[in-house]
Amino acid sequence: MGLRAAEVLLNTTDIGIIREKLLKSFLENHLPSSCNVLLSGFLFNMEGAESKQLDVIVTTDSSPQYRYLDGKSFACVDGTVSVISVKSS
Repeated sequence: MGLRAAEVLLNTTDIGIIREKLLKSFLENHLPSSCNVLLSGFLFNMEGAESKQLDVIVTTDSSPQYRYLDGKSFACVDGTVSVISVKSS
């Protein structure tokens, strides 16, 4: 079912968001508890440079990160374990 269930939606943005959430759920169930999984976020470095928006960011739990009510997040690149780009094609 999983990813195929997302295909019944007509809006491609909705499909992408559902796939990102499915991946987030999978990672949270399989990564160590010392990892955080963030959706639709940005990375920053200590000089203040900021990345473009990233689909999924995996960080350590000791790394600075900021989560906003709209679901966006910012995390320090120094504590980043992985960045994942989710594509539907």
